[in-house]
Amino acid sequence: TKKSATYLAALLAKHGWTGPLDEQEKAKRQRVAAQRRTARIRAQVSRDLWRELEKARSKADVAAALEQGIKDPIQRAVTYLRLFGSDGNASWNLYYGPDDLVSSSLLPKMDKPTLSAAIRRAIRHPAGRSGAARWIFSERKEGSIAPRALAAVLPKLAEVGLSHPRSVNRRRTITALGRIKTPVAMRLLRRVLEGRFKVRALPKAEKEEPGGMVQFGPADGKVPDGCSDRAHAALLLAQLERREALLTVRKLVARAKGEEKKVYEQAVKLLEKVPRGKMR
Repeated sequence: TKKSATYLAALLAKHGWTGPLDEQEKAKRQRVAAQRRTARIRAQVSRDLWRELEKARSKADVAAALEQGIKDPIQRAVTYLRLFGSDGNASWNLYYGPDDLVSSSLLPKMDKPTLSAAIRRAIRHPAGRSGAARWIFSERKEGSIAPRALAAVLPKLAEVGLSHPRSVNRRRTITALGRIKTPVAMRLLRRVLEGRFKVRALPKAEKEEPGGMVQFGPADGKVPDGCSDRAHAALLLAQLERREALLTVRKLVARAKGEEKKVYEQAVKLLEKVPRGKMR
């Protein structure tokens, strides 16, 4: 029984075998995290729509309930984004609840004008901003909206990602800015290099996340784990031949250590190869 298992785990821990007790404690924290995440997901839709969603027995049922409950396609896309970003402290590469359905089916079905308008509207709400940032940066979907819309929302979305307490989200944002390459994206990368973004503190109670599917891939960047966001930005700017970053990177390499110093040194070598007249 659950009671006897708990007793046995506590007994083993008393004699130095903490593994079973640690696993039980972790499972408990994950259950609490799942309850918290579910409550935040639920807060993104009306009570009537939530009741319809609870009746769903398949992904198709969920999609149908959302389509019937929200007739306006732009507002429906806003809701998708809010569901995708319902937990502003979550790791973007952890898929829980409706995340997979939203990212693999619902949002991809929205056409570019609709999604462009939806993202402009969604960034007025914290969950909408979080979901839009996750969609554009982590899912690599900058091409899903019009260039003008991307330029308009990029600074606010970058603020979400670059100040996020989860390092995987910041890395994915930085990698995405290097991929997007627009003048706005380059200015944002320079701000990262200069240390202009302040990372939010993660509430201690929210360190543990619910169980779910975790995805890793190219979006996570190529700098070693433990390196700073500034080092990540330095390497990307160097790879993009942004010679104007050289002076700042030289200052950073002088006081860096370990793997971080190696990244800065690599960036300096790349930037020094860029012709002096080649400024972008």
